[in-house]
Amino acid sequence: MKYKFLNVVKRDLIFGFKNNRNKLVSIFVLLIVLTYFNVLSIRGQAFELGLDSKNINFIDLFFYMFKGIGYSINPLPINWLLIHIYITYLVGSYCYDDLSKESSNAIVRMKNRKYIWISKIIWMSATILTFYLIGIFSTVMLNSSLGWSKFSKVSILNIIIKDYSSWKFILFTILIYMLSSMTLSIFQMLISFIVKPTYIYIVNICIFVISLFCNKFIIPIQGSLILRQNLFDVTYKINPLNSTIYNLLAFIIIFEVGIYYIRKIDILTSQETN
Repeated sequence: MKYKFLNVVKRDLIFGFKNNRNKLVSIFVLLIVLTYFNVLSIRGQAFELGLDSKNINFIDLFFYMFKGIGYSINPLPINWLLIHIYITYLVGSYCYDDLSKESSNAIVRMKNRKYIWISKIIWMSATILTFYLIGIFSTVMLNSSLGWSKFSKVSILNIIIKDYSSWKFILFTILIYMLSSMTLSIFQMLISFIVKPTYIYIVNICIFVISLFCNKFIIPIQGSLILRQNLFDVTYKINPLNSTIYNLLAFIIIFEVGIYYIRKIDILTSQETN
């Protein structure tokens, strides 16, 4: 069983990434373009403060791209929206589409649908990790220095807890974003068994909109709106700990529901009715 499971995981990773190859290339190009425009915006802000491009580095761009918004939705967090939309695009309906086409072979090979679901989640996690590695690589192009810059001391440290190190901030931000993406993506894979692929994007857009406009911490991905974390304002109820726990609990619940559902669903019949 272990050997069969590893073969299914290997197959999902190879076939899944092959299926997403063109998407990953296009997203890399888009992230490069997005990085370029963010750099221009940061340099403009630095100029207004009497600083030049030598006074900004990686963490300034990193913060600008991943900060999200506070409870005011003006201006819209374009970077935050694009990041989650890109991941929605990458994950797509691969899980359901693949099982619909290859379900009989996969089920006969594994004899246990639970492991098929786990294999798809491993592929999903690897896809999300690849996306963030590409995203971080595109931001490193500005400057590889990870310490607080002269610009960040004005633009970030005046609104963040003073003893928060740049390394701690980077790791915390990446962790929250990856957990949020995994929670959203496993939910996306689950509902792909229920709704048509087009509706998946509509559901996710609704989640994004609710996350932006709702002042209550009710949706896990709200934690990735970093400016809503209480390290920027102690009156906010969102913090790194409850963001992590909330996402992990939501992930586990959806994971268990997925195991139950994949055992019950008639995949081939569902393909015909959807």
